Amino acid sequence: MERAVHGEFKFMRTGQIIVITFAGTWNLECAQFFFSQYTAFVSQSGLRRFAVISDLLSLEGATPEALEYFVRVTEWGLKNGQVARALIADSGYKEFMVESIDKNERPFPARVFGRQDDALPWLQTLGLEVQ
Repeated sequence: MERAVHGEFKFMRTGQIIVITFAGTWNLECAQFFFSQYTAFVSQSGLRRFAVISDLLSLEGATPEALEYFVRVTEWGLKNGQVARALIADSGYKEFMVESIDKNERPFPARVFGRQDDALPWLQTLGLEVQ
């Protein structure tokens, strides 16, 4: 019996930036579906070098299995041109979730911001087009 997908996401691209908005409470099935959609979105963008803004403001949480699955997302990003990550978070818990995915290692430059508009100047300093 298949389990239903719990959680939501949407993608947007601006310049060399992929903006991902996460919402709801995620289960493993959502993480797996997200991965297939994310890899297709980035591949179709034609970007050889990019950064990700992960907007976690509407994210309520995730199961341990969903969080563990995101290791694959990071690994895929590294192999396919991701050079930075900006998190938009309003709590230490959300930052902790991402830190647990990275296993306290920084695969690329990463910073936390309160708003997307605050992340864009930082990404520009890394040589990325933000529009």
